[in-house]
Amino acid sequence: MWEEAVDIHQLRSGHWARSEQYLHRIGRRPTPECAQCDDKECPAGRCLVCSEAADTPAHVLLECPCLYGPRLRALGNIIGAAHDVRRDDVVAALAAGYMAHKSRSATLPLRR
Repeated sequence: MWEEAVDIHQLRSGHWARSEQYLHRIGRRPTPECAQCDDKECPAGRCLVCSEAADTPAHVLLECPCLYGPRLRALGNIIGAAHDVRRDDVVAALAAGYMAHKSRSATLPLRR
């Protein structure tokens, strides 16, 4: 419950500690190519789940294609709107879905 409340608050404030883009922006996820930047197009800040865009709160809550299922269950639609994520239960469900996908993608074997 505590972690869920923290995720909700951090996602809404744009300072989600589970976001690659946020961690790169504050210098916690440097790469050999880029130590730190605020560029949302920087590959270091890409969503580890879909790799389509930076994993900003808007991407996670409203756009990430890997969260179509959780978004459909929570909202009745695969694409969300800003007013849809005012409810804490919706934000918590999408954060949990994102983390589940992220942990699965981290444990997949490398393709050769």
